[in-house]
Amino acid sequence: MYVHTTVQKIMAGLLDQWRWAGDKRALAMARAMGAYFQRRVHTLVGVKSREWHIDSLNMEYGGMNDVFYSLCAAHRLASEGWG
Repeated sequence: MYVHTTVQKIMAGLLDQWRWAGDKRALAMARAMGAYFQRRVHTLVGVKSREWHIDSLNMEYGGMNDVFYSLCAAHRLASEGWG
């Protein structure tokens, strides 16, 4: 559980750095981290099961879910020319 908290804080900080300071490198790093975790989850679902993944999401109380939502929003804004 602590690993997710640390990762979530790092990713949230990178998104804040992009949002408030306009640092495109921070957004690139957050995107790379998001892509890594997407691949990791995809691999784990293949090894374990979709039900296991749903159960693990039900134990998550918002931090990682929130940062991934923010990452999607930032990606959309950046694609539209906002930073």
